[in-house]
Amino acid sequence: MDTTSKSRADSSTNAKPVDDAIDINAVKHCQTQLRADRNRQYPSPRPASTQSTPSGDAATPLREGTSIVRSVINSLSGAMVYTDVGNVETNRRLWNRYAEEWHGNCARNGPYSGSARSPSSELPANKPNVWVQQMAANTAKTSKSTPYSLPALALIGQEWSSPEDLEEVVRDFILPYLTPESAVVEVGVGGGRVAALVLGKCMRLTCLDISERMLEAARTALAAHPAAGATVLEFILVGNDSNPSLPSQRVEYPVSLHGRCDFVYCFDVLVHVDVHTLYHTLREIRRLLKASGKAFLSTANILSPAGWRRFAAQDKYTVGGFYFVSPEIVHGMLAKVGFRVVQHSEIPEGFKELSDTHGLAKGNLYYGRDYLVVVEKAPPEQMRCASAERGTC
Repeated sequence: MDTTSKSRADSSTNAKPVDDAIDINAVKHCQTQLRADRNRQYPSPRPASTQSTPSGDAATPLREGTSIVRSVINSLSGAMVYTDVGNVETNRRLWNRYAEEWHGNCARNGPYSGSARSPSSELPANKPNVWVQQMAANTAKTSKSTPYSLPALALIGQEWSSPEDLEEVVRDFILPYLTPESAVVEVGVGGGRVAALVLGKCMRLTCLDISERMLEAARTALAAHPAAGATVLEFILVGNDSNPSLPSQRVEYPVSLHGRCDFVYCFDVLVHVDVHTLYHTLREIRRLLKASGKAFLSTANILSPAGWRRFAAQDKYTVGGFYFVSPEIVHGMLAKVGFRVVQHSEIPEGFKELSDTHGLAKGNLYYGRDYLVVVEKAPPEQMRCASAERGTC
């Protein structure tokens, strides 16, 4: 396997709009519903007396200050001034709502009744939601194929990108690391659009998600997949729904999976999480891997021209939009967790030519906007060096 840097510039002459529609149209409807839900029920504040203050040698001014800040935040939450429930919980609510409200154009036929890229013409199709149609129309405009009709909306998320872009990512960054004997985990399966391309390529595929509704949608869709019988499928809900004792910002993966996975992938998920959630996710993914295991991750790259345009278009971070980081931040965090990079994406030439006034680009949008890496566990000697730098050994 060639583990050198990989990027695929589009040889097509079609110009491609940079901005996909997810943070503009994808979640407006869901966010409106979430705001209504939040207006009806604000989280109850925890009494200040329940806040634990460090004692003894561990009672540093920094930690005492942090405890005071938390108490203030809890008080503000009760006064409806500060109502943040955390990145993980907000993502869970948003994607539950998204899955509940989503309607594609192939639901009556079943996900695989027609072509992989167009609805069956023999049976009547459902009518997608207006906001799903808007995203699908934008996807059609960015397709490399001409002519191109609206994509087959059989799986939640197919409205987010062209099938060509997604298939290229899977072909470049996932399939080369799989064998028929591989035990694979997908972190953030969503509606199953990536899993549908992995089924039949590995022995076992375990699908994790914090959204119960997304997990149900993936289970239903993938059960009808032609290759479902060739791969053992498992669906596991993770997060506070499955373990209420966990802190709201912490998601732990099943201990039964620790050290048993050949490959873990988390695609188009980390773009929606803040850096602390990113850090915890990386640590959990590392626990899943065998000593020789690898993982594929994608993040939103603020240093890419397309990423910067997307960032500048956002007034603030929301889970429906993107949380941008740089490749340097990603590499630094990976090293701290105990990973080393074996493959990464590069920005296609068509995206390097972008400017603030030039909104067209050529190439795979995921390569032009995001930063994609395949990582493996760092050798023990590298881990010892990293621990020494942190002063923890």
